[in-house]
Amino acid sequence: MFDFASITKISRNYTFHAHTQFCDGRDTMEQMALSAIDHGFTYLGFSPHSPVPFKSPCNMAKENVPAYLEEIERLQRKFAGKLTIFKSMEIDFSPISGPSDDYYQSLPLDYRIGSVHFISSFVNPKELIDIDGHPDAFIEKMHTYFNDDIEAVVHAFYR
Repeated sequence: MFDFASITKISRNYTFHAHTQFCDGRDTMEQMALSAIDHGFTYLGFSPHSPVPFKSPCNMAKENVPAYLEEIERLQRKFAGKLTIFKSMEIDFSPISGPSDDYYQSLPLDYRIGSVHFISSFVNPKELIDIDGHPDAFIEKMHTYFNDDIEAVVHAFYR
């Protein structure tokens, strides 16, 4: 089990949630590691949006997972002694998959972050809608997919 408490007691210079070029991150993992070192960080956890079993422009493609894991291992070797780097993913809970799925459990990750970015459309329950993003896009999705019912969306999100 990953021991967040121990790290947070010995250092204030860490992040456990950094997206990468493998999902919707902008900088490369190496650029982020260099910046973390420059800013005095001692711990860096990469946590891209994991693959999902449906089309999503923000999530890592399943075929890129081996390259992601290899890049972390390369960076761990390169920055050993300067920065401790962890392997993680932000894994969505959805009606069809979640962090406890065998696939995600089989990956050699140091920890997993559970998240909710998608809920079923009220118009077509088999269609998963990304509710994370720009407020204007959310308002449009509220109208198109959720009958402008914010209370029902909030209940669906927490359910």
